[in-house]
Amino acid sequence: MTGSQRDTLLFSGIVLCCVFFLVWVIPTYTPAYPGYGVPGSLVPNVAVSIILVLSLLTLSSNLLASYRARRDHKKPKADKSQVDRIHLGHLLLFMVPSFLLMPAMKKLGFLPFDLGFIMPGLIFMLIMQWLCGQRKPVPLALVAAIPVGVIYMAIRFGLGVPMP
Repeated sequence: MTGSQRDTLLFSGIVLCCVFFLVWVIPTYTPAYPGYGVPGSLVPNVAVSIILVLSLLTLSSNLLASYRARRDHKKPKADKSQVDRIHLGHLLLFMVPSFLLMPAMKKLGFLPFDLGFIMPGLIFMLIMQWLCGQRKPVPLALVAAIPVGVIYMAIRFGLGVPMP
């Protein structure tokens, strides 16, 4: 299997998953609109729609390049910048903290007000930066604290959703 075929298969799967999420998963598992703030389905719908659009753009670009190569009777150019091996260990390094974030937030809260309490959002951001190779303490702290604070302020004061 060539890299182009692998990418086409991967992005086709992402497109199908996005459609599945938009059509069935999000409407089925989103709680009813409480009457204040924004509906619970807004953020998942926007996020999945962005993923869907970007995947469709990449898939169409890949298919167009393959079509042009076949039309001109040329072999598709091999992309030398991509590695042919899939590193599942790297994927797990990002997926495990992501899967553990929601249960931690459900149990501990988003931004607790007690100073002795653990902040899952902040810890998640620190872990992800560490896994990406950031080791400087000031950028670690700023990039972890600022998004958590901005999201809290936007949800609490911008959208009017009561926070714990």
